[in-house]
Amino acid sequence: WLGQMIAFDMRTKVFEHLEYADLSYLHTTKLGDLLTRLSEDIGLVLAFLTTLFDVVVISALNTLLILGISLYINVPVTLFSLMAIPLFILVQAYYGKRLHGQAKKVRKAASSLLSFLQERLSQIPLIRLFIREDDELNKIKTIGKTYVDESMYAVGLGNYSSGFASFIAFSGTFIILWFGGYQVVNGVLSVGSLIAIYTYISRLYGPIQALSNAYVQLQ
Repeated sequence: WLGQMIAFDMRTKVFEHLEYADLSYLHTTKLGDLLTRLSEDIGLVLAFLTTLFDVVVISALNTLLILGISLYINVPVTLFSLMAIPLFILVQAYYGKRLHGQAKKVRKAASSLLSFLQERLSQIPLIRLFIREDDELNKIKTIGKTYVDESMYAVGLGNYSSGFASFIAFSGTFIILWFGGYQVVNGVLSVGSLIAIYTYISRLYGPIQALSNAYVQLQ
């Protein structure tokens, strides 16, 4: 309810701003761009708020809790298992930056497609009068293909990002078994403590993965 009210208030404010905007801006800006601002962009803000409270906050709290318990059980093994975290952060930063730029291209393509549809739908009588149906159909196919290509590329980047994150998470749990097993053999760590740390660190990468996915989605 709160999110919907915020979205409604934002749409109202944007519409009010456009009513008093400079006429030169309204003449030079495509209608599709304005409609995108009023619908899709505000929808993304609403999704951001939902993700922020439902995923980011909860995952961050879980991460701190699990990390604290693991450090309490055994500090060296826990810290050693976190060696993969810097690589994890670097990978997410790299793909996050690329996804941010690609998201702009997707929105631009969507805006162009929306503008074309709005303009052509109002001109259908003229299109039929001058027998321009095939030409306009070819145009919308070209614009639509651009939108699909940009969207699919963005999806591919997201999949690569999630795949690398999963691999790094697996590497972190593998490090636990390797270093923790060495500690068990030397009598420094008990088998029960190793199993406990392995369980907690495995769960630690779940919230981190959720934070990673949230970061990617917000791009």
